[in-house]
Amino acid sequence: TTAGVAALTTSQVQDGLSTTQVVALSTGQVAALTTAQVQALSTTQVAAMETRDVAALRTNQVAALTTAQVNAGLTTTQLEALTTAQAAALTTAQVQALATTQVAALETRDVAALTTRQVAALTTAQVNEGLTTSQIAALETAAPVKAGDRVLIHAGAGGVGHFAIQYARKKGAHVIATARVENHDFVKS
Repeated sequence: TTAGVAALTTSQVQDGLSTTQVVALSTGQVAALTTAQVQALSTTQVAAMETRDVAALRTNQVAALTTAQVNAGLTTTQLEALTTAQAAALTTAQVQALATTQVAALETRDVAALTTRQVAALTTAQVNEGLTTSQIAALETAAPVKAGDRVLIHAGAGGVGHFAIQYARKKGAHVIATARVENHDFVKS
């Protein structure tokens, strides 16, 4: 029952539930898990969850997932099933833990729902190898830059940095960028 699932201890969740039992949980039972119980799930148990059950997680349950659960547990199909609110609930550490294939699996609407902090947490590899063209276009919604804004861009000579500089300049923002001395001319151009 839902009450029975909520009464399980974290050690019972971690050591007592088999992946078959996790799969057998109803959507209501998954939603009844406490954040501590969610954190106690192994990556194998997370990966075994039905897509509909992942979609039923409350935003605080999504935020409670460990980086290991996000990286090694969530499948691309499960990530595709996340709601916009769930994607927005991901912590910056969780965003950084996503593999490039997981980033590519996010729905464009979910990428658009990311906060500025989440967008800033994306790694160079995630942007270069994970984001699709439509997801990059959606980032304009997530991290809007407008004329007159002051924007600090670290590693301005890098693959993401020089793209960000060009984007911010095109929007009319005042850009401040960091780079190694030998890259200053490139960044200024």
